[in-house]
Formats: sequence, C-alpha cells, structure tokens
Amino acid sequence: LIQIAGSMSSTAELGPTELPIAQPTPSPVPAPAFRILRPSWLPEAMTVREQYEPTSHGSGIILGFDPRPEDAPHDVLTLREIPAAAASLGAADDPQATRETIGGRDVTIIRRGNGCVSAEWVQDGVALTLTNPYDPPGEPGEVRYTCDQLRRIIESIE
Repeated sequence: LIQIAGSMSSTAELGPTELPIAQPTPSPVPAPAFRILRPSWLPEAMTVREQYEPTSHGSGIILGFDPRPEDAPHDVLTLREIPAAAASLGAADDPQATRETIGGRDVTIIRRGNGCVSAEWVQDGVALTLTNPYDPPGEPGEVRYTCDQLRRIIESIE
C-alpha cells in the first residue's frame, strides 16, 4: 500500500468529491399509549427492566423481572404488554393449554411437564403474556416459579 500511495502524482486531479450519504438515525420507540399494568406481588425481590417494542397497532412494552441482576446473563420472568388489537393470542392452539379464571380474568396457561411456562390474557384493552423462565436455562419442565406463584402474580396485576 505504501508503494501504491508513493507512486501517485501529488498534483493529480482527484475529481469531484461528494459528501457521504448520512446514515439514518434510528428513532426511539415511543411509549405505549395504554396504561402500563404492573404486578403488585412478586415471589422474590426483583429489579425491573423496561423495553418498548413497536407493534402493528402502536407501541408495547416488555417488563423483565430479574432477581439476580448482578449475575447476568440469564433468563428472567417477563411480562409483555401490547395493544389488544395487535395481539394474536396463540397459546389457545397449544395442546398443553388450559383455560383458567384467575382474579376474574380468562387466562390461557401453557404447561410443560408439571410447570406453567406462560400465561396469556386480555385486561383493560391490553394483551398480556407472562413468561416463566427455565432455571437452569434450557432444562424443560424446570421452571423457576410455581404455577401458584404465577397465579398470584396475575391476580396482583393492576
């Protein structure tokens, strides 16, 4: 490269130069238009992390509940909330899905083995999905929280 650069004429016409096209600046996802629902009870002390996500009907939010934030990375309990109009609640199609009434809400629970891995329902015009992490990660049937603990979390969401 040094030889090539040295072989160029210092008086050569380089021709017109153009400014590079500016890279688009990503715009932040706006906050959801709905009131964010939160649990008032959790099975242990947890740090809450929020992440907005775009949907076809406005923004949604994912709340991550982490009992060990200093020990990342690992799976956390999550509560995903999106406008009900953007939801395609697919848990009812799962052969291991059961329907329960929890805190006056019609909830679809997905089970794997003896554990409850997720729950879906609509509340106040918001579609919610509560996902129970595997502990240790990747071990089927070994979810971190019991079905009764998930029910208590769902009951406490306001």
